[in-house]
Amino acid sequence: MTNYSKLKSEFRKFVRQSLGKWGFVMLVSLMIYFAITTNNIKMAFQSGFGSTQWVTIIMMMVAGNFMDMEYANGTILNLFYKQDHKLTIYINKLFVVSVYGILLVLFSLILTLMVGYLFGDSFSINQVNELLINFFGTLIYSFFMIALSFLLLPIFKSNIAVVGSGLFMGFLGTTISGFIMQLIPNFHNILKWNPLNMIYIISQLNNSKFKYISGLSSIDLIIGNITYSLLFLYFGYLLFKKRRI
Repeated sequence: MTNYSKLKSEFRKFVRQSLGKWGFVMLVSLMIYFAITTNNIKMAFQSGFGSTQWVTIIMMMVAGNFMDMEYANGTILNLFYKQDHKLTIYINKLFVVSVYGILLVLFSLILTLMVGYLFGDSFSINQVNELLINFFGTLIYSFFMIALSFLLLPIFKSNIAVVGSGLFMGFLGTTISGFIMQLIPNFHNILKWNPLNMIYIISQLNNSKFKYISGLSSIDLIIGNITYSLLFLYFGYLLFKKRRI
């Protein structure tokens, strides 16, 4: 079986699982609810009606589930039997989930423009440009969350724990990161690089004021997110390769 055939098989499996489809449904529901309940439509527009945060959490949920279902269904043995290299399995699954992540970000961007048109006033070119920058940051952070889910799943062996970690980072990560940096100010230059701080890439790329909170420049955040993603994927693969079935 060629790698192209293996990749097609992974895409078919992904399409058959329901969580990927429900990810879109959840995103639409949350964005519309955000638009209806917000008191500041222009500010809500900049955050993609909350989608910049929810996309990353959904991605972590879907990525973990896509890998976990092989173990839950007992199909991982068949997968190992058919394919010579575990690295091929790992990369193919990463590729499929990454494609889904790109599509989810593009979908949320288009939906933001549609919801903004329906619920708000006209938006300037500058506001749209700022929105695009925010979604660029969201895309980078989505890869960070995918990589993190690939690392955490072989550790916890439960997608529920992976999802819980994603919710924790999405809603409490920055608070805890800030608390730690204030608690140990002498190590601020080191602690500012902690992984909980990487979420600032979603909002800081078009708002430089956040650098006084994160302690990192926009370039630092991009480098940090990419570096952590590569490290998570590397160690995630080592754990995946050694995980007992």
